[in-house]
Amino acid sequence: MFFDDSRQQIEKKMLLLEGIALLKGPAHDILMDLMLRDGRMNYFEFTHCLGELKDSGLVQETGSSHYRLTERGENAILYFSDRVEEEALNALKTTAQALNTQAPAYTAEWSVYEGAQVLKLLHSERGLCLMLSMEDRKLGEAMAKAWSEQNKSALTALMNLLTDALFYPPEA
Repeated sequence: MFFDDSRQQIEKKMLLLEGIALLKGPAHDILMDLMLRDGRMNYFEFTHCLGELKDSGLVQETGSSHYRLTERGENAILYFSDRVEEEALNALKTTAQALNTQAPAYTAEWSVYEGAQVLKLLHSERGLCLMLSMEDRKLGEAMAKAWSEQNKSALTALMNLLTDALFYPPEA
């Protein structure tokens, strides 16, 4: 279909599995960006491979278009990682690291919600909004400043904790 041979298709699927593992639960657009960069695959190959990996139970879609490896997907990487050329894997790791270290965009804004003054702390990359009812405007302004200028690692950890709880609930 999109591949020259079955070996090429397996290599691309393995690269995609590796990409999901490296990005740790990536959103669809981030994963697609990783895989389409540097000609690793084209859009049609990406869509085809991702669909087959989901259908085969190696990848699971969680939350709103986020992906994670299943146990079978993790095992596939362990058993078949030698199918990916070391140079291609190193390039993938470099790109994934760059995507993982991009600073998320933090913004803060005031609004009125149900008659109360609310401070909205936004994280555009994750598409999340944390709304805090604030009676003390000075405290709210200090929090808004910290949100957008300071302690980004702590705030990123908070956002990751919240999104992980939403997208990766504990398995029963």
